[in-house]
Amino acid sequence: MEKRWTTIHLPGLPRVHDLSPALVHILLSRGIPTDQMHSFIQAGPALIRPSLALPALQSAISQIQRNLERNVRITVVGDYDADGVTASVLLYEVLKDLGATVEILIPDRHRDGYGISPQIVERINTDAAGHHQMIITVDNGANAREAIARALELGMEVVVTDHHTVHTPPEAVIMVNPNNPKCPYVFGGLAGVGVAWKLARELLKVHHCEEKAWDYLDLVALGTIADVSPLIDENRALVQLGMEKIKRNPRPGLRELIKRQLGYRLGKENGGSLSIANGSSITSELGIELSPYDIGMYITPCLNAAGRIGEVQDAVRLLLCQNQTEAAQLADKLIALNQERRRITEQGLKEAQSLLASTKEIPNIICLTLPEIEESICGIIAGRIKEAYQRPTLVLTQTKDRTWKGSGRSVNGFDITTLLPAVAHLAEGGGHPQACGVSLNDTDVDAFLATVQAFGEERITPQQLMPVIRVDLPVQPKEVTLGLLREIKKLEPFGAGWEEPVIGLRRVAVTGGVMGQTGEHLRLRCNRSGLIFKGWHMFSKYRHLGLPSVVDILGRLRYNFWNNRESSEVEILDLRSHRAASNG
Repeated sequence: MEKRWTTIHLPGLPRVHDLSPALVHILLSRGIPTDQMHSFIQAGPALIRPSLALPALQSAISQIQRNLERNVRITVVGDYDADGVTASVLLYEVLKDLGATVEILIPDRHRDGYGISPQIVERINTDAAGHHQMIITVDNGANAREAIARALELGMEVVVTDHHTVHTPPEAVIMVNPNNPKCPYVFGGLAGVGVAWKLARELLKVHHCEEKAWDYLDLVALGTIADVSPLIDENRALVQLGMEKIKRNPRPGLRELIKRQLGYRLGKENGGSLSIANGSSITSELGIELSPYDIGMYITPCLNAAGRIGEVQDAVRLLLCQNQTEAAQLADKLIALNQERRRITEQGLKEAQSLLASTKEIPNIICLTLPEIEESICGIIAGRIKEAYQRPTLVLTQTKDRTWKGSGRSVNGFDITTLLPAVAHLAEGGGHPQACGVSLNDTDVDAFLATVQAFGEERITPQQLMPVIRVDLPVQPKEVTLGLLREIKKLEPFGAGWEEPVIGLRRVAVTGGVMGQTGEHLRLRCNRSGLIFKGWHMFSKYRHLGLPSVVDILGRLRYNFWNNRESSEVEILDLRSHRAASNG
């Protein structure tokens, strides 16, 4: 698919003390003012706003504190994804540390569905056996009007903490949500665990131990990365500080998971064989620099797998356990679950691709009905199809009770939750601008599909569907050095909303061709500087261009280690024939 390249031209580059021109260029092109550049790069506590700046948080603290003083039993109701699990564990540990009688209840994806529901409330009430109860939701509850109403009817006290878009907010209850339209917060990008941490931090402050809040930032980093929340503003500091804690001394369960999942970097087929003592730095022992990419690619999918196809309590137990033997067993179990999740995902993806191959024209919003797949992988498949076709995508499957449930994923530039009001008469749903979930009756499926297609044709423009690559830094091949790579690493952590910078090179004379045994990959070498460019699954595109000898390339810098020699190279994101680009 053709991609549009954009470059922000900066007529004059100001000097900023202690920052290289390359960093200043990247930061300015991304809208960071010169007077904020140093604090942005440092990503320290100064970026984190006072917790009480979050609307309704003071009221929530007062209500929770009152119940702590009365020793009221508290149930933390979470969500089954990694954001919900980390938020549940965080609040549980803090409340337990403060002497509360507290337990975690995370609904089973298949039996209970998403978030707090009237059935969950009834279960809590039954377990309470007539004792006074308090419910605190994390990463859910923003639209649980019926469930909250039932809890209040039963005499329970409820505090909702969430970050999802609010459509049908519960009434007569305290809700801490940065995206509550009635009282929005200055930064709406906090994950559910980020909201829970702000609540916990202020609660610890009431008990004169606010400094303990920093000990829980490992959980905040995990949940924020897993939920693909934007790594800007406060999230940048929360993740940076959380990553430092993970690297320095991760909790036992996380340590075992990292050992196994990342041990391959040391050539170990079984990372569990690595001997890393508790209390030591896992990065120094493994000899790697753990990054948010590693967490999002190899660690949090294992936590998510428990909620998708296993028992979510295994993920909770992994994060809570203090016994190394138990932690190792749980890590092995979650890794096995994730491997199975990957297998069934590939099966479902093949089915989705087969459906699309028989479609004459790809609609602006892809909506697929795959009745046999696991509900838990709908979002993953939707994300993969979205990436392949650059279209907002919904994937639906049929449940045992004949209803349909599914997930949607969107492209940049289109808020998928704007679709939900148009289908509200047919389906229930909620989510973020880039992701949503829906459920509907079997009899409404055809009307739902037609409504989604009509909405896409009316509301989505061709420009929104064309992938855009923004060039952060135009360079010459001779400027691509280890020094430049080290400069760019100062802008970490990278992730959603703060991606690795893209460099652009024009009119590069190259030689090279196919790389790898499968003939899929591309390797080019700059004739003048010797700089290496590698493009995964890109040889077919290069061949389609006519194997040009002069190209324009967009890519990202990478380290290369070969024969004990360190160098920089470029991972290709896109390329064009320079002649074609000039003519275009």
